[in-house]
Amino acid sequence: MLFYLIRMKNRNAFILIYWTAPNIEEAREIASSLVRKQLIACASLIPQVESIYEWEGKLQQEKEILVMMKTRASHFESARDFIESNASYEVPEILHVPIQGGNVAYLNWVEEITKWI
Repeated sequence: MLFYLIRMKNRNAFILIYWTAPNIEEAREIASSLVRKQLIACASLIPQVESIYEWEGKLQQEKEILVMMKTRASHFESARDFIESNASYEVPEILHVPIQGGNVAYLNWVEEITKWI
């Protein structure tokens, strides 16, 4: 376990990327491409989240798809750039947060699936 904690601390290894898509088709297409490119290990698509925000001076209320992606921290920029290039939103929401811990076997799988960049 100590080796695992040292390894995690030294690499700041894993993150969750949050992205909202306007529809399930776009979410599936982009998430599938990111998995095929080995930029993410897994994407969880959560349909029918409701977002309320202001855009161009007007209050908006939209149904969206929340996509949660698990990957290495070093993959964020490449994944973000791919989403920005392929998403239909003018300003897509793309955020990441560090994974502070979790199921060691799952995190080892994330590490195996995602290639080094």
